[in-house]
Amino acid sequence: MTLQPLKDHIVAIKEQPEEKTASGLVLPPASKEAPAYATVESVGPEAKTVKKGDKIVYKDYSGTTLKINDTEYFIIAEEDVLAILK
Repeated sequence: MTLQPLKDHIVAIKEQPEEKTASGLVLPPASKEAPAYATVESVGPEAKTVKKGDKIVYKDYSGTTLKINDTEYFIIAEEDVLAILK
């Protein structure tokens, strides 16, 4: 099954929180902060700036999360994308 976004919506996969710090310390589950960025999987026909493969920073608490076959997808409107990571 694939997700084809409509209008200016974007389907992305959220990045998972880090399991370890840069120095190798293992983080407990409560201290893991969910990152507010994701990798774009597909874009709707009206999306003008974002394209497949981009890493995006988005507004917290916007969009819809959907889990399919153990993969957690995130659907968001292009206007809620704050930046593209390069």
